[in-house]
Amino acid sequence: MISKIVTVATTLLLLSILFSATAQPSDLGSVWSVQKLDISQGDVGDFSMVIDSKGNPHVCYYYRPNQKSNMLRYARYDGTRWKVETVDEQTGEGSISSPSLKLDSRDVPHIAYADLSAEAYDRGGTLKYLSPNGSAWKNETVGYFGILESFSFTFDTQDQPHFAVLDYSLIRKGSLDHITFTGLNWTTEVIDVGLPSSSLTSMVIDRHDRIHVGYSGVSYLTPIDTKNILKYALFDGRSWRNSTIGTGCDVGRTSMVLDSSENPLICYYDKGNTSLNYVSFNGTTWAHETIDSAWDVGDHCSLALDSGNEPRIAYYLRSTSSEFVDERHKEDPADIKCAYRSNSTWRTEFVEGANSFTESIALALDRNDTPYIVHKGYEAGGLFDFSTCARLLKKVPAGPGPEPGADSDNDSLPDMWETKKIGNLTYSGEDDSDGDGYTNFQEYQAGTDPMNILTRPNSVDRSASQIDYRIVAGVVIVTLVIIAAVIAMSSCRWRKSEPTVRDAATSSKPSRDESLESPPPPPSG
Repeated sequence: MISKIVTVATTLLLLSILFSATAQPSDLGSVWSVQKLDISQGDVGDFSMVIDSKGNPHVCYYYRPNQKSNMLRYARYDGTRWKVETVDEQTGEGSISSPSLKLDSRDVPHIAYADLSAEAYDRGGTLKYLSPNGSAWKNETVGYFGILESFSFTFDTQDQPHFAVLDYSLIRKGSLDHITFTGLNWTTEVIDVGLPSSSLTSMVIDRHDRIHVGYSGVSYLTPIDTKNILKYALFDGRSWRNSTIGTGCDVGRTSMVLDSSENPLICYYDKGNTSLNYVSFNGTTWAHETIDSAWDVGDHCSLALDSGNEPRIAYYLRSTSSEFVDERHKEDPADIKCAYRSNSTWRTEFVEGANSFTESIALALDRNDTPYIVHKGYEAGGLFDFSTCARLLKKVPAGPGPEPGADSDNDSLPDMWETKKIGNLTYSGEDDSDGDGYTNFQEYQAGTDPMNILTRPNSVDRSASQIDYRIVAGVVIVTLVIIAAVIAMSSCRWRKSEPTVRDAATSSKPSRDESLESPPPPPSG
């Protein structure tokens, strides 16, 4: 459990730097406070994250404690602590897959997911929709599909749910459908047909209730050789208009958002060129950019737009080469990268300290453009997969000579002790600043150093802590590996990859050179 907390800090401390044009590596440890989301043992993944109007993150994901149990979990941060609940559970073969979380206009959570349990899988897959019903959750079936390949979920301005669903059965032959609720029942209409099984959809609805869908089509190079091409569909309130955006690529995962003018922006993974690409519509034409092409990058991309209309992208790096990491991480390279645009120039940086087994990434920005990221990691020994999230806290200046006993930030730690031992008032009593498994409050009680992992308050009663301290075989080895990364953080060296610039709603998929062709008509006003 201790190692999970340290891993989160290492990964997310760096994100606050990646998204700031002025922050420096020396800022490490001064702004991020780790929040423990879910410390249950088992396999987790397929994350979906949103930020509510108060700036608090909400996350849903699957949790599999063993091969015969599948759970859908929902976690929310209430401003003080994480609250985690299981909203659906299944037993037997199959799985709960690809959960997608959205908040309606009242910040009420709604979750859609693919039910691939044995019973549902006999039908090819079932799309489920969960919404709060008093103290419980209402579980509805949206539809049964021959082969449920992927879907995207969002709300319109009236809080009615909409889905873009790919059915790749022999009967439907790669049909992309739009499904919505009329108030009485679910209705279906076809957006496009003949799509590849690997097509991943991303859907956004603008403030005029026009529906935008980014997805991949298929191009036949020969009768048996195909590649995926990037496509875009717009429903203008009367009919669907489909267009091919680019053919000089082999499209994988996509993520789409709308800018302040309601123009679509799409990032995607180019499987053929193993690169992260970005396309933007200015109202007339599409502009294409390759953001990153260093090794195999771009999969599991997640796109968010800040208040200045600038894109932020988190994505996956498949490489173990030391060429793109600093000397300290040759054996444990970062596998998450982030890209941001500043003054019309793309910049990319590594998120160091992340494990090299990440399979799902979700990025979100709050109203202050504070970045949040949740991802899956894999601990040495194969014992844990876990989900993590962090929150940026307001830094409280200690000020000159705080009075003994004063606690200006109400964290149960005297300001004088925090200033002397930690150097500022950023961390709370529940944090574990040195990653030794004891909270700062426990260190204060025992008189030990909260910034020195070698001083441990062994006499402190751990049972009083909110942290689960279960001992599991292999955890010591994992802790030693991660401690080394934490100790080295103060001397972290950065290496930036500057791509050549030529001038996201993330898709869900159940687990199991740019050339233009007739650019689509601009979204009508």
